[in-house]
Amino acid sequence: MVIGIVAGLCAKFGLFKKWWQVIISGVIITLALSIIAIPIRVYMFGGLTGSGADFITAYLLATGKDLFSAVFITVITDNLIDKVVTALLAWAIVKGLPKRFTSRFPRASAVID
Repeated sequence: MVIGIVAGLCAKFGLFKKWWQVIISGVIITLALSIIAIPIRVYMFGGLTGSGADFITAYLLATGKDLFSAVFITVITDNLIDKVVTALLAWAIVKGLPKRFTSRFPRASAVID
């Protein structure tokens, strides 16, 4: 839900018009998601959720980091890569759609123009 809300706000403010703005949007989405995800991972799941990124958390814990720091570093790095790449991919797909198709969607101008 957070990703959809933040991505929608980024589009509303014109942060999906150029490729470099899409990268900024991906970073903003990552930061907003991290505010929600880190406490959930730490307090509900003890830092481990069963994802591949848990190896990074386990490594950081083994090197002496506290649980919150280990989860913080893992969530930020994992989501930063994921959300920026996803935002760029979605932007490229929408940019590649034909005008006759996107003209049906009034908010498509937030990405296409």
